[in-house]
Amino acid sequence: MRIGAEEAQRVASHLGRTPENLPNWKKRLEASVARFGLDRPEAGDGRRSLARRRYTCPFYEEPGCALPFDVKPLGCLAFNPRSAGQTEGGDCGTAGVDLPAGTEPVAIPIAVLAALKPLNL
Repeated sequence: MRIGAEEAQRVASHLGRTPENLPNWKKRLEASVARFGLDRPEAGDGRRSLARRRYTCPFYEEPGCALPFDVKPLGCLAFNPRSAGQTEGGDCGTAGVDLPAGTEPVAIPIAVLAALKPLNL
């Protein structure tokens, strides 16, 4: 899942409301970037990405997302099974959800870490 800066800022502001949990969230975000290589360039032909990296969202906790409904990025809200009986992410995806024009989509962990920096949290 990739999000824009505006959605990342909304998540970062939410995390800032519970500063006692922030070090744990930062650690989880950083671990996700490292584990899935989200900071490395994606394969592409110079005009477009040919293979997006798949990763487990650091906000996923059993039984679901740790973010409240009003904070979740739109793409996350629209991420659903495309066929019946899916488990473990199976045949899931987001269809018909576009970021506003001019928005550069970035993996959630990278976008949220960047949004946290100016908040000095």
